[in-house]
Amino acid sequence: MQRISVVMPVRDCWHYLQETLDPVLAAVREYGNAELIIVDNGSTDGTYERLQERYGSAAAIYRLEGGTISAVRNLGAARSGGEYLCFLDADCLVEPTYLHSVRRAFELSGADAVGCRYALPPAPHWIEATWHELHASCADGDVHLLPAGNFAIRASAFRQVGGFDEALYTGEDAEICQRLLHRGFRIYQSHLVSAMHLGNPKTIRRFFRRDVWYALGMFGTVTLRSVDKPTAMMLLHLTATAAAVIAWAAVPLSGAAGVGLVVLSQLIAPSLTVAYRMSRGRRPRTHAGTSVQLLGRALFLYWVYYWARLKALQIIVLGGAGAYRK
Repeated sequence: MQRISVVMPVRDCWHYLQETLDPVLAAVREYGNAELIIVDNGSTDGTYERLQERYGSAAAIYRLEGGTISAVRNLGAARSGGEYLCFLDADCLVEPTYLHSVRRAFELSGADAVGCRYALPPAPHWIEATWHELHASCADGDVHLLPAGNFAIRASAFRQVGGFDEALYTGEDAEICQRLLHRGFRIYQSHLVSAMHLGNPKTIRRFFRRDVWYALGMFGTVTLRSVDKPTAMMLLHLTATAAAVIAWAAVPLSGAAGVGLVVLSQLIAPSLTVAYRMSRGRRPRTHAGTSVQLLGRALFLYWVYYWARLKALQIIVLGGAGAYRK
């Protein structure tokens, strides 16, 4: 049986680990030929000390302060001895059969990397339910992106592409997937590899801050020859907003007409994105509400999302990405 190394980055997340870590260790024991490697990225809430005290004999625990999330994951990978690397975030809950499912997904697909978008927790908040319904797919198959928090890869493929890009603050999953595809490796989504994500935002403020954080790595997958869809639509949102404001200032419009023009400009990018998302294959049925509610919530969340990306762009330009925390 091929060895699997589970790599878990942690930072100030003891409140999640109290629920998620024992199931991960159960999955390691159930599989047998597996190891758990935990890398703490400078926790200040006592996470590292508690891990050493309670789990020092069950897992290999390391500490890396001041590194990017990519550096943390790469350190765990460098300390591993498995033929497969399984990257799992600290706020993800898995079943005891998780690692058997990972191995089965590799066997069935023949792919070089497998995983799945996160599953929703029971009774999800409308924010996480709506976002999940817009982005998750019911189908298994080859994909161009998997989240790094529920991501397994052949160690040989990981080494061949050089691991995660440690220069990126975020967006390391999109960037490594892009490099894998460019090198001819296959990435496969399998719902066998299921991890329930407990850390989804449940307020608009947290949703905004999370997407600012994610967008700090937006240029990791952008080149002069290729701009990804989120970045292109962010620029469209900025252009539409600026054009509406300039038109209002340049043309004598009433207050109501000017406000209406600006409001319409705000709906262009979200509307195009939601239409695209809703046209993409089979979507899971969630607790996102009726079709009308889903549409309204989706437009609102994507409006927040594009402003979060523009905020991230401002932070990048001003050189403050390293200090931002979601």
